[in-house]
Amino acid sequence: MSVDAAVDEAVEDAKRPSIPADIWVLYAARILSLLGNYLQYVALPLWVLSVTGSAVATGLTFAIEVMPVVFLAPWVGYLVDKYDRRNLLVAAEALSAVAVGGLLLAVGNGFLPLVYLAVLVIRVFDTFAMPASTAILNSRVPKAARPRAIATLEAMFGGMMTLGPIAGSLVYGAAGIKVLLIVNLASFVVSSVLTAFLPSCPAVGVLGPVSKSA
Repeated sequence: MSVDAAVDEAVEDAKRPSIPADIWVLYAARILSLLGNYLQYVALPLWVLSVTGSAVATGLTFAIEVMPVVFLAPWVGYLVDKYDRRNLLVAAEALSAVAVGGLLLAVGNGFLPLVYLAVLVIRVFDTFAMPASTAILNSRVPKAARPRAIATLEAMFGGMMTLGPIAGSLVYGAAGIKVLLIVNLASFVVSSVLTAFLPSCPAVGVLGPVSKSA
């Protein structure tokens, strides 16, 4: 690359709108939440298999982890547009932490119906996370930087979806399902706290402070 080309590229980079600092807080919260969630994605069905020896029970665990995304997707966007996205995301993360606490109790007692219920609740709340996060990005990030910001979020999602189950299987094998669930619970708690520091993101049609970066 010539000197002139390098200078031109540097000038263009300087003119490119940056991603606001608070969005990096959102990224940190989402990484923690996604990592915790996907740690148990494979490990929990493996635990069910080890306890029951049933392929049907194990398959049902996987099915419950997927069903909310399939059935709730048409409704999630409507709800995300109806309520403050920051508050919705905080509530979803906090309630997911409570559900993981219930999952810990269920695993400790070997009570499979409660395990299924807790997994269902966790996955229901998780369906709100990506639409709410994307809505926050769209409201806080300058238009020219939005594709880069959303691509970063999607890359994080893909990375955690790939690495989380692998890491979860290793943690489960080394330390057991309870340690893994405690890590997941902690990830939801910290994610909820971090998300609470984000600026309010009012629902569609609700007037709020207008970002100068919009």
